Amino acid sequence: MLYINTFLDRLGELVRGEKNIELAGELTDQKRIVDMFRRDCEEILELYKNGKASHDEVRKNLHLLKTYVVSQLSLHFEKVKELAKSKGIEINANLEPEVVNEIALYIDKIEKEL
Repeated sequence: MLYINTFLDRLGELVRGEKNIELAGELTDQKRIVDMFRRDCEEILELYKNGKASHDEVRKNLHLLKTYVVSQLSLHFEKVKELAKSKGIEINANLEPEVVNEIALYIDKIEKEL
């Protein structure tokens, strides 16, 4: 099954201790988060254009990605901050609702282009 979600992949690496805690800075930078999801959408579309993913797989991945952004991204953002704090790094950033909305609208736009 096709499922591309770089934010979730990197969070997993951080939780498993596979990446340095400094990755938390990237995962709490709102501009980087937006860029990460945009790149995921571009990668998903590229797989479709190259025939490496079916229309249904791409639609499902985009739907799952948008669902993740709306329902889980804020929770996982806070999890990153908690992990950083447990390692002695204080992150004072907050994930603004506008950022979540921007990402969801972008994914929605990509879905409509399919």
